[in-house]
Amino acid sequence: AAGSFPPSAAALRVKLMDWLVENEDAPIADTPVKDWVMWDSGCSVPAYAKRMRLHGWGGGIEMAAFSHLFDMDVHVYERHHGGGGYSYKRISRFEPQSNTTAGDDDDVDDGDR
Repeated sequence: AAGSFPPSAAALRVKLMDWLVENEDAPIADTPVKDWVMWDSGCSVPAYAKRMRLHGWGGGIEMAAFSHLFDMDVHVYERHHGGGGYSYKRISRFEPQSNTTAGDDDDVDDGDR
């Protein structure tokens, strides 16, 4: 079941870090959370969570945790300038464990993921 949304960004940060600590063996793209954290930060999940509860920019690890915790897809887009305007390209997609849907939306040109 999906979690409830916290009332503030700070509360969301704490909730995401709690999820990481409680689920360090959970797979993200067939790799345990603890391995992603070690590769990204060089430290254990508890040490990473302790630091990130207070400060720091979230990234892929936090987006994956959000996806799992709230049971929803997270799509990340990057703005591109060209051709007289702006366009957006999807650069990442994070899916919860419960999502067994195969394929992509036909109306999104996301290039490489």
